[in-house]
Amino acid sequence: LTLFVGDLPPNFSGPALKQLMSGFCFGVVSARVLPNCFYGFVTFSSADHATWALQIAKEEGLETAGRRLTISRAQGSLPSWKRGGGGGGG
Repeated sequence: LTLFVGDLPPNFSGPALKQLMSGFCFGVVSARVLPNCFYGFVTFSSADHATWALQIAKEEGLETAGRRLTISRAQGSLPSWKRGGGGGGG
């Protein structure tokens, strides 16, 4: 299961996000932050781990660099313009 993590500080990296999330919950498998974006995604080894992390984040909050992070279940996949495909007008 994957969680969305928003409101990240500028230049925050995937490894930094993985380390941050691993510091307060178990089961973090991977994390990625999209280039030039203030959000990322964290994948957990089980739905139970992700649900627990989401619950803790909502109850206690999670901050880094003075920012309170927004954490929720990831919805669907990225639109094509965020994946680097398509786009452009005419």
